[in-house]
Amino acid sequence: MKTGAAVQNVSLDAGSERDRRGAYPDVSKRLSQIPGKSGFFSAISTAMAIRRDGVDYFVKQRENYGDIYRDWLGSDHVVVVTSPDIIGSILRNEDRAWSTGIAAGKTTEGLSLHIPAGRRGNSFGLDLEHHNSAVELVRHAFSRIALHGYLSTIQKSFNEDIQNWRIHKTIGFKKEVHHILSKLSARLFLGIDDKSESNRVRDTTDAHWKAFTSIIKSPVLNPKRRRAVELKRALRSQILSLIPIRRKRPGTDVLSYLCNLDEQPGELDDEHLIDLLFGVIFPSFDTTALGLSSMFYLLATHPEWQERVRSEVLSLPDDLSLDDLQKMEVTEWAWKETLRLYPVSPVAQRTSLKTQTLADHKIPAATRVTLSIGQLGFLPEYWEHPKRFDPERFSPQRAEDRGHEYIYMPLGHDLDRCTSAQLSSMEMKLLCIAILKRYRIELQHPYDARHRLAPLGSVSGDIELKLNKL
Repeated sequence: MKTGAAVQNVSLDAGSERDRRGAYPDVSKRLSQIPGKSGFFSAISTAMAIRRDGVDYFVKQRENYGDIYRDWLGSDHVVVVTSPDIIGSILRNEDRAWSTGIAAGKTTEGLSLHIPAGRRGNSFGLDLEHHNSAVELVRHAFSRIALHGYLSTIQKSFNEDIQNWRIHKTIGFKKEVHHILSKLSARLFLGIDDKSESNRVRDTTDAHWKAFTSIIKSPVLNPKRRRAVELKRALRSQILSLIPIRRKRPGTDVLSYLCNLDEQPGELDDEHLIDLLFGVIFPSFDTTALGLSSMFYLLATHPEWQERVRSEVLSLPDDLSLDDLQKMEVTEWAWKETLRLYPVSPVAQRTSLKTQTLADHKIPAATRVTLSIGQLGFLPEYWEHPKRFDPERFSPQRAEDRGHEYIYMPLGHDLDRCTSAQLSSMEMKLLCIAILKRYRIELQHPYDARHRLAPLGSVSGDIELKLNKL
């Protein structure tokens, strides 16, 4: 049911910045009037259900509880919001009542390198004007000029890897695309071709996400978090050694662009620059790899759409340009539909800085609020047959994603958008070209996949593909 509920500012409850960062209220006691779960055993069962059912869990919770409910996310008790209207109000943040930075700090507790707050550049860990400034800096590395430079790097890298498939009849796609994207990320973000050094990027991102949902936050007590922090320190040292080289002899990689901005802000020292880069590497590499895993599962199980994408691929010239990639609308529809059915990041986090009213419930300051954005892609009032794979719903004639400003946010809303979204789209299209020009694919062992979260989302299974040469 559509709702017109909005967020109303009531009063300021959090006094000092220290209070705001540390005072998370006991949701089960102070918000007991909100329906939902409480208790330690509920936390365990919820973690198991989210991992097993993925976005379906959030769909069921919305059906059971409506616009707002209490639940667990990892070891944290949270308030979950499901209404696109309320989510939109929080994302717009017109009354400056919601913090991304405090929520991010709580989520990544124990994984930080302890960079002073005033020098953090990670756009996912800052608020308001500071967040916007960080995003603007990163966007220089994803301008049209920069993307044009990345195009040949990506194309060359993908062609090298896919050509090696010719000796195989099958390929474990989920593992393979992770390998392909990790190698590309080292080249694209840091300008590294050395295998051992590029493996550090892969190992660090893997360790980061494996440690992300750990209940024990302390690296001292948790070996997963300790390993993630150690690998981050090693990657930081590697990047520090590359910065003077990239400033002197810039290449066509993201680090070179950030090192050679036309106007270098005074606060952009080396630590700030590394934090900016971490803010791009960690979310972009794995999200693209997982999204592509889900997409190729869907293309393998929907041969009519595989042929439509292939037809578009075969119509392209050999000497590709950005304009050629932008014409791939059928491929783009399939990508968008993939991210709707199998969202990579189905939730976003905010912390209230003031007492708020959400759906007639008073929410105290310093409450962690989870925006359930993945389940919005299954609201039947906006999506026709929402569980069906139907890429044409994104065509200009139907445009179901435009039924409400906040029902489709696979990579974040415009005010808090993944800065490398265009890069992900480019990588997706170039990988489709490299594979579908050479092979017709099908599942070696057909199965009905589900959405899985661990902690990022993708299709379940290894996606063993049978390769039929064209």
